[in-house]
Amino acid sequence: MNLEKDNWIMIGKRKIKNPYLKGILDQEIVSADKFDFQHQTENYNKILQILDKYKIHPTDVVMGKYPSKCINSNGVLVTFIMLTDNSSIAWHKYEGNKNGGGQNLIIANNKIYKLSTIVNQSTNLDTIFK
Repeated sequence: MNLEKDNWIMIGKRKIKNPYLKGILDQEIVSADKFDFQHQTENYNKILQILDKYKIHPTDVVMGKYPSKCINSNGVLVTFIMLTDNSSIAWHKYEGNKNGGGQNLIIANNKIYKLSTIVNQSTNLDTIFK
């Protein structure tokens, strides 16, 4: 997988548009432990704790920033995918142009889960990550 050139990033059998290529204002590919998650840092720390229980580790973050017309975004939207050493598990954060129009998802074994379901452990995590 060439994260700087491929239009799509494969997570298991799921295709996600590569945020790096959407990055008009900024783009970055960096190891997860070096990425600035900003207002997602608390979620990142919770995800780390959960993934660690299953011996899954973050590898890279692929990020793109692009202009927004959304009032609450300061004119910039951020989309990223945090990849892991398990090619079928990733975190996908997408900010949309409308208030509440974004997504914060965990992709695991070809299924999509709301991040809040995972970090609040409101489902059996063993069925997701084992």
